[in-house]
Amino acid sequence: MDYYGKGGDDVSVVISYVSDLISFVVTDTRISYGLSMDDIKYYKDNKDKLYNISNMGWCAGVGANGFINYIKEEISSVNITSTSEVQMIYKNALEKSFRFKEYNSDAVSMTGLVVSTVTFNSELCTPVTRVIILSSDNTNDDNNVYYLNKNIIYIMYPINYINNTKLIDDLITKINLNHEFNGDVEEILYKILTIFSIISSNSNGVSKICDIGLQYYSQTENKFVKGRIKDNIDILIESYYNKNIFAYMQIVE
Repeated sequence: MDYYGKGGDDVSVVISYVSDLISFVVTDTRISYGLSMDDIKYYKDNKDKLYNISNMGWCAGVGANGFINYIKEEISSVNITSTSEVQMIYKNALEKSFRFKEYNSDAVSMTGLVVSTVTFNSELCTPVTRVIILSSDNTNDDNNVYYLNKNIIYIMYPINYINNTKLIDDLITKINLNHEFNGDVEEILYKILTIFSIISSNSNGVSKICDIGLQYYSQTENKFVKGRIKDNIDILIESYYNKNIFAYMQIVE
């Protein structure tokens, strides 16, 4: 029996960060299968879990993989102009899932997603990057979809971290998740890579392949662009020290 519904389960990690000029959505490539979220029987490491949402930015999630794919496809199918539209898609998907029991309710209730986008800030009178959080953990339905606070690294942890909060405490003791963006992209990227390396080393739900979706303002092109960096985490950290990590980045539409 596939506990997680269609397509196995993503019990891994999503790391997000946003300021006004740049956002990151980071995940891995492992999909796990088993009878419960604590009982992984086997896994596959060839899954693209970082989704390019053409009319927005990047999307990734943890939890029921089939449910995540459904949300991604729903968001991709319409031209999103506000978080209320994302909230409605998410609410309808939750109701459908629980009503028709297409996915295990426990897995869905622990599922979370992030979606990056560019939106217009009326106070600054300019476009800015934002990251939208979708999570059913919040008991207030009106707050199940909300913007991630700026300059904070946000982590959706793998299940073994949730079950052993000492791992989380050790991580945030080593790395300050608050980060005021000063224009140094490599500085925040290295911090995210370090977090990914620690988690992938401590969790069998996370692969060593780090998949990074960026959305940032390019002064050269005078617009926001999307980039993607994907490789083994050890190679990416080495490329940071060699000062050529952006040689791994591809610009995408």
